[in-house]
Amino acid sequence: MKVLMYNCTDKSGGFTVIKNLKEHVESYGFDVFLSVKDDLNFDGRRGIISKVFNKINRIINFKFGYDYELLPYQTNKLIEIIKRENPDIIHLHGLHSGGVNYKRLFEFLSYYKRPVVWTQHDCCAFTGKCAYYVINQCEKWQIECHNCQFLSSYPAYEKDRTRKNFINKVNIYNKLDENQFTLVSVSQWLNKQVEQSILSGFPHIVIENGVDVENVKFKESFIRSKFCLEDKFIVLCVASGWSERKGISDIFKLSNDIKNKIDNVQIVIIGCDDEQIKKCQELGIIALKRTSNLEELVEWYSTADVFFNPSMEETFGLVTVEAMACGTPIVGYDSTAFPELFCDGVGYCVNPHDIGTVIECFNTIKMNGRQFYADNCRTRVVSKFNSIKQYEKYIELYNDIKELR
Repeated sequence: MKVLMYNCTDKSGGFTVIKNLKEHVESYGFDVFLSVKDDLNFDGRRGIISKVFNKINRIINFKFGYDYELLPYQTNKLIEIIKRENPDIIHLHGLHSGGVNYKRLFEFLSYYKRPVVWTQHDCCAFTGKCAYYVINQCEKWQIECHNCQFLSSYPAYEKDRTRKNFINKVNIYNKLDENQFTLVSVSQWLNKQVEQSILSGFPHIVIENGVDVENVKFKESFIRSKFCLEDKFIVLCVASGWSERKGISDIFKLSNDIKNKIDNVQIVIIGCDDEQIKKCQELGIIALKRTSNLEELVEWYSTADVFFNPSMEETFGLVTVEAMACGTPIVGYDSTAFPELFCDGVGYCVNPHDIGTVIECFNTIKMNGRQFYADNCRTRVVSKFNSIKQYEKYIELYNDIKELR
């Protein structure tokens, strides 16, 4: 069986999951072709769009608010690849941020008649533009997006075309054969959003993201000596990029409030840009740039006493699960998909922005010791979020779809 996968970027935690899924599915004898929007090489084959067209579409996307009426060049290239590869199943992932011309792509897919799996990694597919909306407390997407007050939220627009984008998506989806598409959400929370959206009529299931538990596990390291942290209680925070949505302001607030409440504490934040690093240095936070080196991250996860995720908007929470796989207790907010990661003995889930309670949880973890939570954290990931089990769910889905045709 041949599967063609597409994603709009190779620079996210979601793409890491996609790439690992490709490799695992291939190990079962599937022929998998992976393509991304960007001008990159995968398996010696080109991406579908040049840097020039990528830049043009980003400008159109940002300046004029187009979420679907982008230049069709890269979408036509994707269609050419689909025709050339002639897959049995087309597996779509992210389509936003200048990724494809929705109208052109879905018209072709409707004509092409191949079964489509579409994994939802965020909420862009069913809103007028927004990937997330919880912080903004906006529920217009349940009826009709319009008069958007959050154009600066990711993905950012200068011009408000959210109503037209939303209506056009409705019209596009209404013309599709629902039996041709299967939607996959990476968490129960995201699946519930789909059920309330313009995509509710399509078959939809949940397959959570997974972690390679053979490679993501506790590892001894020299990080404490390298950074002079031998006697420190280490609070670790990790993201592919930090923003208000990811909760960086709460980390800054935490750094001020924690100083007189926990002895010998050190906050470490990974995934910062240059400006954020400068701010962190002023606050006494150890700040490092984004890294895609999993071995380096595993060393940090294994060294930390607690992992803190201050995000209000998580459709899954991959780095949190990676930390748990290394035996590190977690603390985060009772919002979106984060509570789904929990079971007894892995850490604490608190009300959003309640820094006082966060610090109390850190004190409890410090008193109990990291090892008190380690087995429960590891067991939770191995039993619930083992990537092998999650990838096998996709293989089962592919086979079920094939049998129905």
